[in-house]
Amino acid sequence: MDRKRAAAYARVSSKGRMQIHSYAFQSRYWNERLSNDEAYDYVGLYADDGISGKFANRRPQFMALMDDCKKGDVDIIFTKSVQRFARNTEELLTIVRELREIGIAIFFEKENINTLNSDSELYLTIAAAVAEDDLVRYSNNISWSIQDRFKKGECIIGSRLYGYNITKDRTLTVNPEEAKVVKTIFEKYAAGNIGASKIASWLNNQGIPAAKGGKWSGSQIRGMLSNEKYIGDMVLQKTYTENGIKMRNRGAKDRYYVENSHEAIVDRALWERVQTVLAERGNKKLKGHVAKLYPFTRLIVCGECGHNFVHKVNNSGTPFQANFWKCHNSITNGVKACKNSGIKESVINDLFVECYNEFIKDGYKSADGEEGRLQARLDALYSDENELTMLSLRGMINPNQYETERQTMLDEIKAIQQKIKEIRYCHLQPSDFKPLDKFDEEKLHRFVRKVIILNWVVTFEFYNGVRISRTYSNGQHGNIRDWVLKHKARSDDNG
Repeated sequence: MDRKRAAAYARVSSKGRMQIHSYAFQSRYWNERLSNDEAYDYVGLYADDGISGKFANRRPQFMALMDDCKKGDVDIIFTKSVQRFARNTEELLTIVRELREIGIAIFFEKENINTLNSDSELYLTIAAAVAEDDLVRYSNNISWSIQDRFKKGECIIGSRLYGYNITKDRTLTVNPEEAKVVKTIFEKYAAGNIGASKIASWLNNQGIPAAKGGKWSGSQIRGMLSNEKYIGDMVLQKTYTENGIKMRNRGAKDRYYVENSHEAIVDRALWERVQTVLAERGNKKLKGHVAKLYPFTRLIVCGECGHNFVHKVNNSGTPFQANFWKCHNSITNGVKACKNSGIKESVINDLFVECYNEFIKDGYKSADGEEGRLQARLDALYSDENELTMLSLRGMINPNQYETERQTMLDEIKAIQQKIKEIRYCHLQPSDFKPLDKFDEEKLHRFVRKVIILNWVVTFEFYNGVRISRTYSNGQHGNIRDWVLKHKARSDDNG
């Protein structure tokens, strides 16, 4: 009797300690079994260690086995089970049929299936479908576990983040020396006169090594400048896996923003200045232009057309020069596009002081109590969602009703999370609620979420949603007061 050339295939899906033991066991098992069987010439074990079985073309040893089969070096393949061989039913059947056409059998030991037998495909299809279903269930369980951790604000941290050390329990602690470099990077960029690539060159010239000991690059710097972890927050689920492929989350999945998840390196005022510079430089029309930052940049919204207000100077270089804020749409496309009124910078500065003082005087600072009420409601919703899921799993509620009620809960959860985020954003203490006697840019950015201007009314929307409005007038055209003083001084000089 001709001896058949037999190969074995083994796979373990992770590099965990128990899986490594499984890999060693499979290797030893097939070596002992097939080497001592007189019906076969054992040509060896093909084994993929720590690789998913979802797709065959991502397993190098599996692909090498297929090549040897096509070259005529293998007559039969032995494997422990369908689950170990492949978990994609369609792909598995394609491989089986392809090998069957050239007379090569696959023997699945657990299921006792030989693919050259006439009835093998039916049993193989069932076994493969079960294996694939197990994979889907397992993946869903893992995804649910991760989603649950995200909802609870539990963070998943990578292997390296410049400026921080990662402890054994996967938490972030500040690295003092690297933190100094991080602050310097943010400060240099916020100044507005140096870009990411030049900062990278400066660091390299200073002999300061990058995160993994190499050279700094502009892309590394830009990545740091937009990383919310440096202000002590963390965005969860920036990426997700679909069909075995890691993808950037651009809205396909919920993302979760965790405030104060760890110690900050950069304060929020500096962070906001940097984000504004990044946004301005990301505009191709402004490429090469260094944007000057003003206190109300990106804060003022036009109540008529929804565009942002921008800073402009009227009568520049003349005695009538005055700084104004005006709707960008109106400036670009004229009054036919937007007829909304502009506002003089000195006027809006004074009105902020007035509205801020009213805000703290009238007891709107009860953010702590509001946050507590919101958190209690959030906890109750999480509990209700879990209870609803259990009812669904037990078949006590139909799928349509489950989805409808669950979506309603998720919408409310998302809205409350946003409110809590806005309250926590300010990190306000009782000592922060002090009256102002002059304009304070830091107070503006910590207390005000946005400013709306419409028909000679300016409305300040504070961090907790409270709105306070004032009518206004820009007074005389231009800067009459300064012009009068200069004119008087010039007259005095002339005698």
